[in-house]
Amino acid sequence: MLRRASRLISDRTATSAVEFAFVAPVLLLMTFGIIGYGYVLGIYHGIQQIASEAARASVSGLNDAERARIARDFVVAHASSYAFIDPAKIRVTTSQSPAPQQVFEVAVVYGLGLGVPGLGPAVSGVIAGAATPLDQVLNAVLGTLGLGLGQADSWVTGVRCGGAVLVR
Repeated sequence: MLRRASRLISDRTATSAVEFAFVAPVLLLMTFGIIGYGYVLGIYHGIQQIASEAARASVSGLNDAERARIARDFVVAHASSYAFIDPAKIRVTTSQSPAPQQVFEVAVVYGLGLGVPGLGPAVSGVIAGAATPLDQVLNAVLGTLGLGLGQADSWVTGVRCGGAVLVR
């Protein structure tokens, strides 16, 4: 009996299988995390792109009501051409700022939803807590490479388009 136990302890034939059993869940979690992140990033990019294009198209309107209609019609007509985006989950809102600046804003909201009650606030809390440190690490790494990330917003003031103008 003692001899059999000592043989089992010194037997190394299944060490790779045991190591794989420890590592496989982590690798699978990372793989599906990357796939899920890519899916959400694709939706985010598509929504951002369609909002920009809808705002650009709405400049041709003569008043706020016409601009809002043009923006909504643009989103309805083009939402199905974007990958990963379900047109039924899109909501478009428009607003006009007061007279001094007169900025017309087009907001496109996509109802991604997790389908589990109460999970959305929990996930958004975790993401909100992790976003700032991740941004700082990403900016530090990219800064050492001489690169930077940013966000650009397009604003149209006066909302009158008399012709094409190149702005420098």
